Amino acid sequence: MPKEPYHLSADQAQTLSELEALAYERLASRGLGGLDLPGAYLEAARRLLDAKSILILTGFPIRGAALGETDGPPGALALGNALERLGIQVAYATDDTSAPLLALGGPKLSLRAAIYPFLPEVDETTLERLYTDFDPDLVFAIERPGKAADGLCHSMRGEVISDLTPSLDLFFELAVRDHKSTLAIGDGGNEIGMGRLYEAVVKQVPRGETIAAVTAADILMPAAVSNWGAYVLAGTLSLLCGRDLLISAETASDLLHTMVDMGAVDGATKRQEATVDGYSFEENQAVIKAVHDLLVPWVQ
Repeated sequence: MPKEPYHLSADQAQTLSELEALAYERLASRGLGGLDLPGAYLEAARRLLDAKSILILTGFPIRGAALGETDGPPGALALGNALERLGIQVAYATDDTSAPLLALGGPKLSLRAAIYPFLPEVDETTLERLYTDFDPDLVFAIERPGKAADGLCHSMRGEVISDLTPSLDLFFELAVRDHKSTLAIGDGGNEIGMGRLYEAVVKQVPRGETIAAVTAADILMPAAVSNWGAYVLAGTLSLLCGRDLLISAETASDLLHTMVDMGAVDGATKRQEATVDGYSFEENQAVIKAVHDLLVPWVQ
């Protein structure tokens, strides 16, 4: 990959601001109002472009559901697709309820990324072995449960879900140890990486004192919906590279509907339907279409 600073013209910078607004404009609905971090998506894209291998952590289990939620895996697949198209190696670490959703990346997007599912009782040695063997340049978390101050993972409802899923915070800890970048997208405050806004989450988010994740990302990208953050980040990569690297709205629809047909649920409603975090199918489609519309002047 070229090692350039990826400077933006004034017009491109305006487009970037409009892209970020798509991720930030509904933050208040999640209790994260005023916590947007302008420039985070640009800096994250630059770090991604300088990496050769990236480990992506995703998947959020829902108590009572056969598979995980509809937020996280779609965005992780969209991002993995963009990275692989740039020649960057990708691997996914997740739990066993989200692995089947990520497995759609092969048949739907022709992704080559390996998927590593872990059970709740996985030991740290096993996680460290994957980290050592894959040897990522960067670790990225999107909509992945993070440990709270009590050492447990919690849902937005305050439920303890550590019996449903392993903690994957260790991958961030290992990256920090090795002076490697850590990036994260989150929308609730209880995800890996959101520790960067820990005090604000405790104060602003309902049940924040219980659910707030403690593990911080070097670069945190808050989003009203984590999938939307992934679409904006893929759009930012597209803007920097002059190539449309974001999956189409039609492909996003196909991924979402296929995941729901398999058993994925909306994390906010716990219903098996083509919605994400309580937002309708149409609202979700409007975001990815808006990203594509903003990219039209800049990509081939």
